[in-house]
Amino acid sequence: MNHQLIVIGSGSSKAENLSLRALEKIKHADTVVLRTGNMPIARLLKEQGIAFISLDNCYEMATDFEILNTLIYEQLCTYIGNTCYVVYGSAMDDCTVAYCTSKAKEQGIETEIIPGIALSDSIAAFLNVPGTYSTCTALDGASKRFDVRNNNIITCIDSKVQASELKCRLLEYFADELTVEFYIENEMGEAAKTSFALFELDRQPIYNHTAGLYIKSQSLLETVKYDYFHLIEIMERLRAKDGCPWDKEQTHKSITPYLLEEAYEAIDAIDEDAPEKLYDELGDVLLQVVFHAQIAKEHGEFNESDITDAVCKKMISRHPHIFSNVVANTSEQVLINWDIIKKDEKQLKTHSEIIRDVPKALPALARAQKIQQKAAKAGFDWADFIGAFEKLPEEFLELKQALASGDKQSIEDETGDLLFTIVNIARHMGVQSELALYHSTEKFILRFEIMEQIILAEDKILQELKLVELDLYWEKAKEKLRL
Repeated sequence: MNHQLIVIGSGSSKAENLSLRALEKIKHADTVVLRTGNMPIARLLKEQGIAFISLDNCYEMATDFEILNTLIYEQLCTYIGNTCYVVYGSAMDDCTVAYCTSKAKEQGIETEIIPGIALSDSIAAFLNVPGTYSTCTALDGASKRFDVRNNNIITCIDSKVQASELKCRLLEYFADELTVEFYIENEMGEAAKTSFALFELDRQPIYNHTAGLYIKSQSLLETVKYDYFHLIEIMERLRAKDGCPWDKEQTHKSITPYLLEEAYEAIDAIDEDAPEKLYDELGDVLLQVVFHAQIAKEHGEFNESDITDAVCKKMISRHPHIFSNVVANTSEQVLINWDIIKKDEKQLKTHSEIIRDVPKALPALARAQKIQQKAAKAGFDWADFIGAFEKLPEEFLELKQALASGDKQSIEDETGDLLFTIVNIARHMGVQSELALYHSTEKFILRFEIMEQIILAEDKILQELKLVELDLYWEKAKEKLRL
């Protein structure tokens, strides 16, 4: 006799929610198996004189879900003919169903699924949940990212431990005092509800496979943990007709300085090794990205989804050693692949095009170093720092001659050449010129501050001191920093 596995969702709540089609299948089955005898349908089958087998013994033997799935499937395979495997609720969100039907198909066993009323639907109907809602099981909810803008229904909170794990996750998104509604059914499938503060989720007297939680959607001002999409919502509000006068006036060009400023402030936070400051500054950087996206969206140019789409595609394309079959075991190999892929993406054919692709908006020292790196990859470079270093006296002499001539343009040109040479030396020594100058500037500020403190401590005025005296105080400041 051919073996056929028919999976039936009994429907949630009362046994009478079982569909007529499902009941007919059960009546004509060779074997009826209930995932657990603790379902309202068990009473209905007994009343109609339909014999069934319960798999409660599998729960007693299993130590985790993987073992439970295996035990259930192995037992289902022991029956011949048409076997109806009845689970609570929909059947489509039952973990054993997905496992058993997949294994059955692998072994050539004919399968059919007849879904029932989902527990989440029964909860929504009983609690009069308005509109649409997102749903998940408590097991999935313990690691889920919740969207607080949606109504959320969490099902199958079957133990105090699970309730506790779920609560910890929910408190990352919702206020601990937020009133939530708890749903649970008795043995007859009759529903009841209670309301309490979210932090009390793991303090309820009873939990079982029918227990569920409803959390209503949170408005912008009710939200306690904002996400990326809240930022988009805020920016849309600021740029609306009745929004902020200043924000409405801005253009891509007018807010360009803020993008640079916020990026530098984020770098400051990194240098200060201040995580609490860094996430705040990175938020300001993200605000600028969303600001540009909103302006572009209003002009029909692009939107925030185009931005994330572009960068995701770029990351996948430029990491073929992760997302494809390319091998790259070292950082050097990764960078070589990156440059090749980037060149192909931008259709850069000559080395000059590659060099010109370096952004003009970069700080001058950083741009100079980047351009030198690109030229070096084309083979145009000194063998080591000595060649670049020997160029330094020549540039000093040319600057000196320009100063003697008094020609301002020549002075600017030769000053630039000198700086470019110093950047070249730094690059060969593995030093980032931009960071080196940044740190030297910070060091100067600190020394100046200490020097001024010493002068003020001696009741003297900095502006009234001669350069020779200031030089002595400067040395004192340097000495104090060494201590």
